[in-house]
Amino acid sequence: MPPQSIRKKTAVVEVSDSVNQDRHMSSHRRLPGRNRKREDFTMRRVLVLSVIAVLIFVGTEQLFAATGTSVRGRVMDHNGRPVARAMVEFTIRHEVGAIVAYTTFTGKTDGDGRYVIEHLPVGCGLGNASAKCCGSDSKRVCLGGQTINIVNFLLH
Repeated sequence: MPPQSIRKKTAVVEVSDSVNQDRHMSSHRRLPGRNRKREDFTMRRVLVLSVIAVLIFVGTEQLFAATGTSVRGRVMDHNGRPVARAMVEFTIRHEVGAIVAYTTFTGKTDGDGRYVIEHLPVGCGLGNASAKCCGSDSKRVCLGGQTINIVNFLLH
């Protein structure tokens, strides 16, 4: 009889060892699954961010190509003289689908105080002109696509 009980115990030990091996193997099987989930999440995140970047880039290109407008004008000092090399900038709010963007466009005046800035989007925003010698001037502007946009500044 003793040999049979030993066999049974051995069989039980072998079964329990195989169960432990299965548990050990199943824990190793879970790790690649977890890593796979992380990799899938990371890949989805990269894909979503790439699509958003492409949409922003394409949308902005289409916006400028379709509605590019220009603004021109003169910058004068408080005595009515033209200001050469004055910095002129326009910050315009525009929408591409559901995305709202603010873009700043800059230019400088020539010797006669004249400036032209092209390829601005249609929209409203703030125009500003400044020069070290004469101060600055700001104006709210709304730029249209089919009109001639003239904005003059008087620095003080």
